[in-house]
Amino acid sequence: MQKHYSSIIRLKPEYAERYKALHRNTFPGVLKRIALSNIESYGIFLHEDILFSYYDYVGNNITKDLADMADEVTRDWWRLTDPMQEPFPDRKDGEWWASCNDLLFYDNSVNSNKQENSIKRKAFICNINTDYDDLKNIFTTSFLVDKDFYKRLLITYRNGLMFFY
Repeated sequence: MQKHYSSIIRLKPEYAERYKALHRNTFPGVLKRIALSNIESYGIFLHEDILFSYYDYVGNNITKDLADMADEVTRDWWRLTDPMQEPFPDRKDGEWWASCNDLLFYDNSVNSNKQENSIKRKAFICNINTDYDDLKNIFTTSFLVDKDFYKRLLITYRNGLMFFY
């Protein structure tokens, strides 16, 4: 059964260009290891200094599969990328990237044999210590919504969490 995971971490600004260059040239062995670990639809997104990671896990033993990720090639990759990252101080014990709670996932294409457009909606909730305008800017930039979008969108911000309806 497929399960969705997302997480966040800060990128140290002085490493932004190097980090982007590394990811444009990801080691083939790292990509192979991701696939061998039953991870699909993996992506990392960047806005200002926040990295957002998302993947679908399709295996049946995530503990083993994630432990297997630490092969020689991937450890070499992490030796390059980890010093460029700054973990959130309020992450859970044992986490490098702070996990986000899967708030909503909708994939109409799973049950659809129709020749209609597939609809996919995803939402995640993360604790981020920033203000409302920064989060609104992240949302606008990351999802490329038009300026009239906010006329149709309810945004609430409570206790460091932002919700879009």
